[in-house]
Amino acid sequence: MTPKIGLIKTGHADFAKHWEVLADPALGSPIYPHANSSFYRTISDQGGIKNFDCVALANGNSVAGIPLHLAEDAKGKV
Repeated sequence: MTPKIGLIKTGHADFAKHWEVLADPALGSPIYPHANSSFYRTISDQGGIKNFDCVALANGNSVAGIPLHLAEDAKGKV
């Protein structure tokens, strides 16, 4: 049986749940859990932040995630 593959992005109702499934066991930097991402954007001195975070699902289960935030500094560099 071929698995059903999907991709969800920030803003999807279940995004945080699926992201935490991947982030919690990794025990990585506190910037990676979805719950902390808005805090780090708030304290950053950078503007123009775009959030391209996404999670790949196979049969409804989180299998991979990509954290990608783009920001501009005061000189307009991304």
